[in-house]
Amino acid sequence: MNHEQQNLINRIEAAAEASGLSAATICERAVGNSRLYDRLTNGGSCTYKIGGKIHQFLDGLEGLEATQ
Repeated sequence: MNHEQQNLINRIEAAAEASGLSAATICERAVGNSRLYDRLTNGGSCTYKIGGKIHQFLDGLEGLEATQ
């Protein structure tokens, strides 16, 4: 697992904890794939495009939480 994958996993986990959603739900809402988190934590990967979509979703989610 490379640094970028670990960073993505860490962001997903932090967002899940902060929002009360599961990591699988966050991935489902971000890219329509609830199994992506399990794949990442088991050493799998995703494309840069998918990773970018997740980061973009997390940026928006963090922005919403900051305003509440």
